[in-house]
Amino acid sequence: MQRQLNAVDLTPHPGLLYGFHPEDDRRPQAIKQAMSSVYEEKLEALTSLIKANEGDGELVAAYQAKIAKETGGRDVRCDPGFQNTLRAATRNILLELDKDLRQNQYAWLCAPQLTLADLFWAVSLVRLKYLGLAKLWSDLPTIDAYLERLLELPSVQSEVLASTISSMPRSDYLAA
Repeated sequence: MQRQLNAVDLTPHPGLLYGFHPEDDRRPQAIKQAMSSVYEEKLEALTSLIKANEGDGELVAAYQAKIAKETGGRDVRCDPGFQNTLRAATRNILLELDKDLRQNQYAWLCAPQLTLADLFWAVSLVRLKYLGLAKLWSDLPTIDAYLERLLELPSVQSEVLASTISSMPRSDYLAA
C-alpha cells in the first residue's frame, strides 16, 4: 500500500495543473487563464509576507525558500521539454498502476476491501481526467475500469468528483 501512496505523491499534479503544454494543453480555458499569472501572484504575496515579518528570521527564510520553489516553477511552466517530461513521468506511474492492477488478485488495488491507496488513486485519476489527461491511460483499459469502479463509490462521488466539479471551473472531461 505504501508503494501506491508514494506513486500518487510522486505524480506531478502541480506541474500538470500550472504548466502550459506547447502542443497539447487540454486544461479548461478558465484554468489556463488563472494559471497564466498564478506564479506572479504567489511571488508577490510571498514578498509581502517577508516585508510584514522582517523580524522573524526563520519565517523569512521559509518564505525565501518558497519563493525559490515558485520561481523554479514559473521558469519551466511553458518549457516544452519540462512539460513533456512531466507527462512522461505521469505515464510511467500509470503504467506501474496498470501492471499492479493486472497482477492483482483482489477487487481493489491492495486488498479485498477498499483501502487508502484506492482513495488516493481516485483523487489522482479524477484530477488527471479533469485536466484532460485521461489520454495518458487511453490504451490501458484496466485503469479505465478501475476508475469506473472508484467512481461508483458514493464517497468518491461526493467527496472527490462532486467537490472537484463544484470547486473548479467546468471541465468537459468530467462533464460526462
